[in-house]
Amino acid sequence: MSSRLLSNTLRRSALHLAKPVVFRGASFALANTVRTSISAQRFLSTPSSESNLKKVLESELQEIADISNKLDEESQSFIKDSGFEIIQQDGSVVVQLTKQSGDNEVLHVFFDVDDVTNIPNEMAGEEGEQDGFEGELEAIDELLCNARVIVENKANNTALFVNLFLENEAGLVVDHFNVQQNATQFLENASKGDFSELVHYGGPSFSMLDESLQITFEEYLESKGINSELADFITSYSEYKEEKEYRKWLGDVKTFF
Repeated sequence: MSSRLLSNTLRRSALHLAKPVVFRGASFALANTVRTSISAQRFLSTPSSESNLKKVLESELQEIADISNKLDEESQSFIKDSGFEIIQQDGSVVVQLTKQSGDNEVLHVFFDVDDVTNIPNEMAGEEGEQDGFEGELEAIDELLCNARVIVENKANNTALFVNLFLENEAGLVVDHFNVQQNATQFLENASKGDFSELVHYGGPSFSMLDESLQITFEEYLESKGINSELADFITSYSEYKEEKEYRKWLGDVKTFF
């Protein structure tokens, strides 16, 4: 069972337990009596409700305990062959890949696990409304999230920042890029998921640049290992880590109750 299905099961259970009862057309006195009665019933049913929740949590934990959650062999091979090192903290959704890419040069790749794994579904609407959102849903399916690349020049403490889109069909697509004058500070912020450069001029849209510049810049990124294999790894690793964090979260909730 996937984490999405597990989450939905818990959500449905919680909503069922918390569903309010609404009475209409009653007198003030009757309504007051009903509210008092409902409050008493809710108070009396609390132990039973908590017991039911515990059972659901125990059931979910048992189900996922029987399902392996390991990083696939292809992703493990990518890390071994590419030279990237994974920097991550338990409980954090920000993941960094880093490697030495030249004299005084370090390559950093940042991505947000939640951005990669959370696929929007709010726009699905009712069956009769789906046609109106068809184009927007297709766009959502194509565009998953941002990935950020920082090429750090340790010699002068500057950095090339590249914002990319991670798309299903095209892999990594350049959005824009610019130069950061204080690489140390920028990397410190980036490790916390703060890319405050976005409030400043980030450079022109990549698609608006001269075609020859686009081609040569993409070749430059390819030479640094920013390619479709990296895009595949980001997706696979995000799914693995999201499941790992979900299991830890579920265990913590179970322990609390």
